[in-house]
Amino acid sequence: MSIRPVHLLADAIAWKVHPMTHRDLPPVSRRNDLIAGTLLALLTVVAYLPLIKAGYIWDDGGWVVHNPLMTAPHGLWDIWFEPSKSLQYYPLVFTAFWIEHQLWGFAPLGYHLANIILQMVDALILWRILRMLRVPGAWLVAALFAIHPVQVETVAWVTEQKNLLSAFFVFFAAGAWIRFARLDDPESTAAGEWKYFFAGSLAFVLALLAKTDACTLPAVLWVITWWKRGSVRRYQGWSLVPWFAVGLAMGMVTIYIEHVKVHAAGSRFHFTVAQHLIIAARDLWFYPAKLLWPHPLLAIYHRWDIQHFSGMDLLAIIGAIAVPLTLLALSRRIGRGPFCAIAFYGLTISPVLGFASFYTETYTFVADHYQYIPCIGLFALFVGCGEFLLRKMQASAGTVSTRGQNIGGAVLAGCVVLALLPVTLKQADVYLPSIHLWTHNLKYNPQAFAAMDNVAIYDIKHHHPDEGMALLHKAWLLSDKQDPTVNTDLGDMYNHYYHEPAKAMPYYRRSLEVDPQQPTLILALVKWYEDHKDWRMAYQDLIRGVEVLPDSAAIHYQLGKFDLMARNLPAAAGQFALTTRIEPHNTKANYRMAMTLVGLGHGHKALVYFRRVVEVSPQFVPGHVSYAQCLYTLGQYAAALQQLELAEKVAPDTPVIHVALSAVLKKLGHLRQAAAQQKMAKWLAAKSKAVRKSTIPSGGPSRPVQR
Repeated sequence: MSIRPVHLLADAIAWKVHPMTHRDLPPVSRRNDLIAGTLLALLTVVAYLPLIKAGYIWDDGGWVVHNPLMTAPHGLWDIWFEPSKSLQYYPLVFTAFWIEHQLWGFAPLGYHLANIILQMVDALILWRILRMLRVPGAWLVAALFAIHPVQVETVAWVTEQKNLLSAFFVFFAAGAWIRFARLDDPESTAAGEWKYFFAGSLAFVLALLAKTDACTLPAVLWVITWWKRGSVRRYQGWSLVPWFAVGLAMGMVTIYIEHVKVHAAGSRFHFTVAQHLIIAARDLWFYPAKLLWPHPLLAIYHRWDIQHFSGMDLLAIIGAIAVPLTLLALSRRIGRGPFCAIAFYGLTISPVLGFASFYTETYTFVADHYQYIPCIGLFALFVGCGEFLLRKMQASAGTVSTRGQNIGGAVLAGCVVLALLPVTLKQADVYLPSIHLWTHNLKYNPQAFAAMDNVAIYDIKHHHPDEGMALLHKAWLLSDKQDPTVNTDLGDMYNHYYHEPAKAMPYYRRSLEVDPQQPTLILALVKWYEDHKDWRMAYQDLIRGVEVLPDSAAIHYQLGKFDLMARNLPAAAGQFALTTRIEPHNTKANYRMAMTLVGLGHGHKALVYFRRVVEVSPQFVPGHVSYAQCLYTLGQYAAALQQLELAEKVAPDTPVIHVALSAVLKKLGHLRQAAAQQKMAKWLAAKSKAVRKSTIPSGGPSRPVQR
């Protein structure tokens, strides 16, 4: 390679920033940018390439693999307009998963490739934004963001596609607003073009719909504006007000769902003001330390003991306050950059500092993926300090040309990246296979009961069931017998693996005491009581379940079935009506509702539900037959004939269909065809040696066929 390309590449990836836009750059510089961008993309792909062999971990099942929204006929509609059916109201993420499922099903390879590509794109967009803002060492900051080992958790964890997708739109929104605010042009004093504002607003909303941690973006943009201009102009400040409002609203939705649906509430999440400060201060110091020394990196870090206030806690709190205040006070001497980098970090990490409770606080207060975007501020600070020290060293060494300084910076950047790359590759190997993640975790944090729970279940299903159950009980004890997940897993193992439901029920009950919003456990208990003919306890559990989970279609449906058993048709109709209101496309619920209305003598009302049954499930023969019988009773013979013909296409060898056809054709005056259908019914019944008494006598149907 000639010396000229080396110089040009150094200009792009080290400290030099072109004052012109990309379109205004000369061809050689554009080519140089292309080389630097390609290098950044390749580094990202190489760093995470081992993850294409990774599988699913942790809650990937609930978010993707076992998520009914991925396969439901109207799953996409429910993702956007039925928030109660999702683990969180992040519709953009679930839409992405839904699209990916249509493309490659549940094969993990596709989801991991999507994450790797998103990480690469995010890094490239970030590099572009940093160059727009003339951040020193923009390429190195973007490269650190792209391949630092702490980012492996986000890229390797399918569920954390929400991080990657949200970051994509956050960066897009930030870039558009920066253009709108003219921060990329230090000489401009004109007001921005509103097309950039509206484009950025749309991107910001999409970022929130992927993950509401993006709500801090308007505050970050305010800080960046002050950094670049020393003040915030009126139009710039007012333009961020609607972003603040939308971000606050979406943040409140997430907090509500965490408390109500994810059940991040109760004694486990009650902290004093002092404890909240301890958690926040320790968090603020934990993440920079992991960036500087990324070992060990764990899925579940040790949960700190915050019951006692120590001198180190006091120092952590004082330091967390003193550092930004000191940098702010020194901003006239050292520039506004250091304070703004720290402010960026503090603002973007604030949603996960523990002031608002979230479920993972049960077992840890920190996680690598929490600092996916916040680390950018720290990387910018580290690189900025490195640039300052490098300039000092070069100055002390004598006169060094600008090009020589850039080459020195590029060499240093290359050394940093090459030093990190093997560490990132090694961390990616932790996820191969998925169980290795949890055994690795227990090696460094043997008290992590959630990791122990995963290892125990794996052992029970694959290797040593007795040892696995012993380990699962140990996890149960470490969780103070309170963790709902561990209790549920113990119950499931006894119920489904060992086939000992009597041992499972106490664990299900304990899990529900801690987290009552688990319809599957409620129904499991109900089934247990049903099997033992304890109808009173089963009914009481269902009533309690409805009180806690008024939007659970499954519980309302089961309660309706109980009311049918008690021959309380009006009550059953009420429960089935609630079920169909929550799940309009639930075939069973619509069919039961229609049948109950027929029993109550409301045939005309039943037609609405029968129609929905055959529309949603056209292969469901009892739906067509019962629909036809109801139409027959109401004198709508032509419509009844149409439904029976549809049923015949699906199940031509069903005698009852031909008997019903005979009765309808006779009413329509087609006596010869009616006789033929009657003959066919008798022949099919004789052939199967299972002649069944017809529910439609020769005079016509009197009541629908029960399923």
